Amino acid sequence: MLARVQIPLPFNILVEFNQQFVVPSQEKYGYKILLLPPLRDPTIASNREPTLFKMNEKDAMLCNTIIIHFFKSEFNRPLFQNKEKSEISDPSAELINEILNYFLLKLRWVTDAPKIHPIDVKRTGWRVDYYKDDMTPLSPDNKIHGDIKYAFEGNYPKINYEIWMETVYSTHVPGQRNWEDFVLDAYDVLPQVGLSIMLANIALEMFIPNILNQLAQKNGFPNIMWYKDPSIEDQYDTLLRILSGHSLKEENQLWEAFKNLRTARNNYVHEGIACIKNKQLTEKQTIELLQKMDMIFLKIREWLPEKMQWELPKKREFKIEFGIPVVNIKGKDKIE
Repeated sequence: MLARVQIPLPFNILVEFNQQFVVPSQEKYGYKILLLPPLRDPTIASNREPTLFKMNEKDAMLCNTIIIHFFKSEFNRPLFQNKEKSEISDPSAELINEILNYFLLKLRWVTDAPKIHPIDVKRTGWRVDYYKDDMTPLSPDNKIHGDIKYAFEGNYPKINYEIWMETVYSTHVPGQRNWEDFVLDAYDVLPQVGLSIMLANIALEMFIPNILNQLAQKNGFPNIMWYKDPSIEDQYDTLLRILSGHSLKEENQLWEAFKNLRTARNNYVHEGIACIKNKQLTEKQTIELLQKMDMIFLKIREWLPEKMQWELPKKREFKIEFGIPVVNIKGKDKIE
């Protein structure tokens, strides 16, 4: 049996047209797996994209989709249900990610293309269709023959009248607190854990000298004290205590998170893996560390004189409602 998995890419790949690409197979976890050359799905393509390309004077096509074929004797297909959406987990999202990203990372190296990066199909969505080995339809039965996995996170930037007016009349100067952009970027690049950890550490390293310099000027300390090039740990501990009366070490959980961020960063730089105590960080653990980083900045803000406490964006709550059509394909040639 064949599970044909179609994955939309968040970036385009230019592919030479009408080529007979060799497609090697691999055996893994009981599956025979074929990853096919990228193709173009016009339903997700931008209308503004050029339709004709030449690459070394040969026709080429802008592709936005990867298809992976998984073969095994029988897949775990749930029963079709009219009212409730059945969950398909064979092949699993984790396996799809593993096969897809191994290819993308090799392609990134071969092409030296920064736009190519690992993706998480739970964020991009995917479609799976089941067939016989020869790509002919399965015999009708009461099990799922295909499904579309929608990717919807819901964490969209939002604008209403209040936000619009506050934005256009805001006195905030972009880039004035330069660490803030790196904080947002650290969240945005997930699920790329190593890159997220790197950006979080850049934010930490930009934040503390900014604060310490302001405190030093306020307290009348000479600038020569900075020529000794204190470590980032000393800045969050000793120097912060001298200038504000507080050290991050007072907050055990925040200091532990700070040290873990530094350790994960060092391991990523030297070993290529963001890990703590020889365990690679998951996306969930990385988000928890980023949230602790946010708390570090807020705690230090509490310790500053009122005039140094920067303005925080308002916390707003929205009630968001949306609808997504439920799609399960039954063992007959129509979608229920």
